[in-house]
Amino acid sequence: MAKKYKYSFTRKNEAKGGKEALVLAGISFAAFLVLIIVSFAFSGNGGTVLGAVGLCAMILAVYGFYLGLKGLSERNAGHRHATIGTLAAGGMSILWLALFLAGVK
Repeated sequence: MAKKYKYSFTRKNEAKGGKEALVLAGISFAAFLVLIIVSFAFSGNGGTVLGAVGLCAMILAVYGFYLGLKGLSERNAGHRHATIGTLAAGGMSILWLALFLAGVK
């Protein structure tokens, strides 16, 4: 007997945490690019202001990763934005951590 496949084409709303994670990862990436440009302009002597902005951007990336994971655990919701946001925020978190550890060394 042949299998009968059931298809469902209902629209699911995207997970809330996913969109927010994607936005926070984008803000963190934009801050990363701006800080790189400003640091080159000051020849590496940006001071504590650039460090504080970088630390805030790192915290935003970590929080975006948390929100993305929370969005992935939502039931009956689309997980496309949550997946992309989690990966982007996680990548930015790793990038910020590597930059921080290189600066400490």
